[in-house]
Amino acid sequence: MKRGRHAAVIGCGISGLTAAAVSARCFERVTVVERNVLPEGPGFRSEVPQSRHLHSLMGARQRALDELLPGFTEELYEAGAVPLRTTYDHLWLSPAGWCSRFHPPSHVVPSATREPIEWIVRRRVAQIPQVSLREGRQVRDLTVDSGRTRVTGVRASAGGSEEEIPADLVVDASGRRSRIPQWLAAMTAQALGTLLAERGGDVEDCAVISTGPADR
Repeated sequence: MKRGRHAAVIGCGISGLTAAAVSARCFERVTVVERNVLPEGPGFRSEVPQSRHLHSLMGARQRALDELLPGFTEELYEAGAVPLRTTYDHLWLSPAGWCSRFHPPSHVVPSATREPIEWIVRRRVAQIPQVSLREGRQVRDLTVDSGRTRVTGVRASAGGSEEEIPADLVVDASGRRSRIPQWLAAMTAQALGTLLAERGGDVEDCAVISTGPADR
């Protein structure tokens, strides 16, 4: 049963994509807003850290992706991922020194660069009917209600034009360049200032930031 009409996700990396897939279970529509133009296939993205480094999907993450996107691991192997026998096929340097190799290995995990991993996740999430990917759009700010106590969506720009994307839930998965802390700080400061003015400076309550009505 859907509990909301629309969710907006900022960022189209693996975190944003998986957040969109989860949100699609609870919302009628999910919009993922990405500031960059995405490659057609498993291409290199200069803005993504460690894009060409070797990544291993350890047990919990692999199981989570397979549960969220059934058949994910099989597709990753078909795309060229290499099975890695943990504790045996690689050396691991920890603060305590080099870890020992164990035989037989504890378990086998898929290993690949981030490019095919992210591409398969993006392609699978894009196939979810409720999810739409809007690339080449920079989120500039949050939209808020008249009292500045509730987030109502995001404001994005592309090619000199600007649009507001209303949402019952906003998920920030934009990474290290996130502006959410500054946006929320400005929003809360203004809301609290208004509240104090209305109450004559007597602090009896605090401003609460919500993404939707309390019954959600």
